[in-house]
Amino acid sequence: MRNIRGFSEGLKLVAIVTTSVAVATGYAQLSAPVGTLYVSHGVYNYPNFFAGPPTPQFNIPGNGWMTAPGWNYPQVAGHAQVSGAAVAAGSPWLTWVTTPAGNFGGATTSLRAFSTGRTAWITWSNYTVFDRAPQLGSGSYNLSGGDVEGTVGPLGWTGRAVVAFPFHVVATKPTGYAALGAAFEVEHWVGGNLVRMFDLGVIMATDGLSTARPDGIGFFHVPWVASPGIAATLGRFNQWWDAFGVYHAAGWVAIVSNPFAMGPGSRWVINGRLTLLADPSYGLETDYNELLDMQSQLAQFGDDLMGYNVVPEPASLLALAVGVVGLAVRRRRKA
Repeated sequence: MRNIRGFSEGLKLVAIVTTSVAVATGYAQLSAPVGTLYVSHGVYNYPNFFAGPPTPQFNIPGNGWMTAPGWNYPQVAGHAQVSGAAVAAGSPWLTWVTTPAGNFGGATTSLRAFSTGRTAWITWSNYTVFDRAPQLGSGSYNLSGGDVEGTVGPLGWTGRAVVAFPFHVVATKPTGYAALGAAFEVEHWVGGNLVRMFDLGVIMATDGLSTARPDGIGFFHVPWVASPGIAATLGRFNQWWDAFGVYHAAGWVAIVSNPFAMGPGSRWVINGRLTLLADPSYGLETDYNELLDMQSQLAQFGDDLMGYNVVPEPASLLALAVGVVGLAVRRRRKA
């Protein structure tokens, strides 16, 4: 992947966005992915709570970090891993749990890489990070993702690239922040020639209702070589205080490309990372209620897809079915 720096052209805040486009068609021709999946949990530091960059920053090439979500949120200066793992893409679910230690509040990641023939994904069933630092300047992170590739069968394939994540932020202190960022690159090779390459990404950031800095979701697209362009940017963002004085923000964010084709014998590559940041006494986790709405909105784009997405864990599906994890939410925006 290339350096992603200063791509403000593709970045925008939204509250609620919905888009409808035609569904692509294709063939069940994507091979099982090979490559490596990664997880890293730990702590990070930053020098200034208010003086971050105006646009998103990612360490690519490198460790895949989203070091800053933009909008003048803090920029990561350094980090220390508490625990991590790497497995082959053909393995079952990689589930990695790191318990709290010191200021690190704990993190969980569950992901895998797979193909159904019509789709090829790096998909998550759970991601969380919590921070328990007593002050600003040192937070907890969860970094995960992979570098995988596969081939296209004799009938070829036509479809779209998608990056989509739901989220739920919880904060027990009035000052702090949480951020989510996913940077994802698609490459299409014919023989030894790179014929298509583009980056897609989604961002969420909030520092509660205590500052005038924006809270919300954003998107980016970097059209390196023959990008198909963007069909839709979708999502929603809601924030509120509950009766116990705890801050919440919940929603989802997704970006979908226009259809593109890969011929027989082509090679496809998916590279990228998901970054979760939280500081102090903030937490960020998967929201399975928002996931249902996200999946409903993405269904309009058909079954021929590749990219990053989220599926419910079995226990979460059961809880949703009996209604024990429903949340009553109301939308609030900062002045």
